Amino acid sequence: MQVKKGKKKIVIWSDNCGRQNRNKFSMSMYHKLVQETPNLELIQHCYLETGHMQMSVDSMHSLIERVSKQATIYSPIEWCNVIALARSKKLYNVVCLSHHDFVDLKCVKKTNQKQWTNRLMVLKLIG
Repeated sequence: MQVKKGKKKIVIWSDNCGRQNRNKFSMSMYHKLVQETPNLELIQHCYLETGHMQMSVDSMHSLIERVSKQATIYSPIEWCNVIALARSKKLYNVVCLSHHDFVDLKCVKKTNQKQWTNRLMVLKLIG
C-alpha cells in the first residue's frame, strides 16, 4: 500500500464484520504502513454501524454488479473495462492492479504476533 508523500493521517472505512476487519492481518497492514511511511502520525479505522448506514459507493457497486451480469468476463483486465464503462455519462476512473501491487502480510503477521499479543490487549476507539 502506497501513501502519498507527506501524508500524516490515513482514514480507513470498513463494515463492522469483525472477522474481516479486526484481525491480525489488519494489524499487519497497519504495522507495515507505519514502518514504510515516516511522516505517518495517525491511522484511523472507522466502522460502519451495522444496518444503519449506506455508503455512497453502494449504488456504484450495485450498478457494476448489474452491468457485469450482462458481460462475459474471462480475465481480471476485462473487469477493469466493465467497471470503467458501467456508467455511460461520466466513466468511472479505474486503476488496474497487477500482482506486484499486493503484499503478502503473512510474514509480517508471524514476525509480530508475539509482540501484539502482549501489547494490544486494549483497543482504543477514536470516535
